[in-house]
Amino acid sequence: MPLVSDLSWRNQAAIVTILLVFLSEGINYSQPAPFFPNEAELKKGLSKSAVGTINSLFDWAIVVSCILLLPSASPGLVKLLFVSGAVLAAVANICFGVLTYAPGGLAFALPSAACRIVMGMGAALVWSAGIAWVTTLAPARYSGRLISIAEATGGLGSVLGPSIGSAVFNLGGYLFPFLTSGVLELIIIAFALIILPGGSSQKTSYKKLSSNSSCNDLDEFDENSEHSFVLENLVLLGFWEHFWPAVLRCWMHE
Repeated sequence: MPLVSDLSWRNQAAIVTILLVFLSEGINYSQPAPFFPNEAELKKGLSKSAVGTINSLFDWAIVVSCILLLPSASPGLVKLLFVSGAVLAAVANICFGVLTYAPGGLAFALPSAACRIVMGMGAALVWSAGIAWVTTLAPARYSGRLISIAEATGGLGSVLGPSIGSAVFNLGGYLFPFLTSGVLELIIIAFALIILPGGSSQKTSYKKLSSNSSCNDLDEFDENSEHSFVLENLVLLGFWEHFWPAVLRCWMHE
């Protein structure tokens, strides 16, 4: 494959790591769907409208976060935004599962809402910064392919989330799916801190591409107006991609 052969082993590992975080975020987004309504309605006494609102807060948080993130859409902040977003999402995901031990009513509803908001904020940072970042790890001619792969990976996680969540739920109860996915994401992020290149004033480096093109440093990162433009447009895309799902979840109480 030309894409693989054109990249250093470290950049290949970095791209795979980013994609694994995308997959994890997609799973976190959708995995509560089969069993959270039952937990919230039958065991905690919440109404269907409350359940729908809590679920929609993930999307609303992404919408608001994208608005707030746009002014700071700088390539120099990409690594910080990506890693901090993933850590926020993973910790909030675990806390969302721990709430099975909380009493019913508002004592369950308000912390659950807060967790979904933080998860959405983290996901907004991961998806916007991650896609912008992954395009800096390979030559520009592969940017479209990498963005497609990244979007597909996140979508795959969203599709697999309910099935994986249900299977893990059947094995260990309500907490187990959130604890498992949250801990796995934190492990991936710990690896990412070691393997992912990045720096505010660096340039991306690739494997030797031709006799006239070679790399000097595997840890270099490209900070230029093109990548700033990519990040800004991905933030706007994230806004519109999650605005209507948030509205529909509130309206349909799901």
